[in-house]
Amino acid sequence: MTQKSSRWPTRTLAVDFDDVIHDRLHPKEGRRMGEPILGTKDALEQLKVRGWTILIHSCNRPQVIRDYMAYYQLPYDRIWEGVGKPAADFYCADRGIEIRGDWSEVLRKIDVS
Repeated sequence: MTQKSSRWPTRTLAVDFDDVIHDRLHPKEGRRMGEPILGTKDALEQLKVRGWTILIHSCNRPQVIRDYMAYYQLPYDRIWEGVGKPAADFYCADRGIEIRGDWSEVLRKIDVS
């Protein structure tokens, strides 16, 4: 893993595994997982250089994630194995909807009339 730079404070980014790190919809032949999403390795490396703690969370077994991350040489700090949502400064997910104090905007985004 890349060494942290002292120019940036340490912060935690919780990253969903499925469809954020690996392409679940296009598995490699004979496998159930696809290759990393375009730009994954570069983004994770940049975050590490800037001092971010990368926390992977998923419903997959932790060893499956470890093996995948090692195979593709993707940097991370740890895999969340706790109950519930991990504590983090930010969350990177494929199905998240950001809310900024106005639920009407959320309803518009999910097309609820």
